[in-house]
Amino acid sequence: MSALVVLPCAALVVLATAISGCREAPRREPVAAAGGASAPPSAPAPPPPGPPIQVEVLVVKLEAVQATLAASGTLAAAESVSVVSELPRRLARVHVKDGQRVKKGELLFTLDTADASAQLARVRVRTRAARAQLERGKKLVEEGLLSAQELERLQASVDELEAEQRVLGVTLGKSRIRAPFAGVLGLRQVSEGAWVTPERPLVALHDLSHLRLDFTLPERWAGAVRPGQVVRFQVAGSAVAREARVTAIEPEIDPTTRSLRVRATAEHDGGLLPGGFASVELTLTSPAPSVFVPSLAVVPSAAGDSVWIVEGGEVQPRPVRLGRREPERVEITSGVAEGESLVVGNLLRLRPGAAVVVAARGAQP
Repeated sequence: MSALVVLPCAALVVLATAISGCREAPRREPVAAAGGASAPPSAPAPPPPGPPIQVEVLVVKLEAVQATLAASGTLAAAESVSVVSELPRRLARVHVKDGQRVKKGELLFTLDTADASAQLARVRVRTRAARAQLERGKKLVEEGLLSAQELERLQASVDELEAEQRVLGVTLGKSRIRAPFAGVLGLRQVSEGAWVTPERPLVALHDLSHLRLDFTLPERWAGAVRPGQVVRFQVAGSAVAREARVTAIEPEIDPTTRSLRVRATAEHDGGLLPGGFASVELTLTSPAPSVFVPSLAVVPSAAGDSVWIVEGGEVQPRPVRLGRREPERVEITSGVAEGESLVVGNLLRLRPGAAVVVAARGAQP
């Protein structure tokens, strides 16, 4: 009976030993390298470099920039003046009508000069008497009955009265207001009997033989505009394109607006009025050559605009500054030099230092 109990116990011990042996994995000792040190794990090998990127480039060239500039202008009469009286007096007579065409020197207004005329008459009488005394004094000096000093006093009296006559003559002349030049009158601002002063306009006078067109240009084009150049302009309410010719240029730049004032002359065809607005177009050639590239070659970013330049078979980004824009190209004012190769195609695959091969050379835009 005891033999039968011992046999199952031995079988259980054998079975437990087998199970624990299955749960423990065999431990492998690291292989010692030469010299007794263990070898470090090896790094993965870098991937082989890809083929060079094929790009289209453009060789940078300087070119003279010809641009059509748009500006806002103002029309003005060839000559324009607000006629006023030089004397504070009553307006005695009006000799012209509203809108009348007048000649140079034509009488426009007459002021009341009754007091000045009376003063002049009195001075003339005094002058005649003073001259008579002077003549008698000369005879008395010859006879030795009058001193030379007294004769000088008589002469000074005559000179003073003659000067007073001239002053009153000037006053009477200013009372007759005449046209300073030939032109067309505007609307009269006064009526007969009104008290006029130098501060009160009487009527405007415009010379409409031709019109002046004043406009401004950016400072950078100051060296490109020349007298004699033709400009085109349109006025509000008319689709007719007219021409004017540059006649004068302001010799300084406006320090506030950094612009140059230009004046052109246009013929008066009856459809233009002084003071009107004009849309001006002027074609100019820049005095300094510039660089233009396709707009797609410029890469905008938060740090600014840049382009890709090919140098020694690789591409590198180059920050640039942009100028004037056109529909399909843009001006680069700084950042690239003439003769450099600028990438204009396949830009999305480029990275700094990437190897490239020129597949095509684009034409200058």
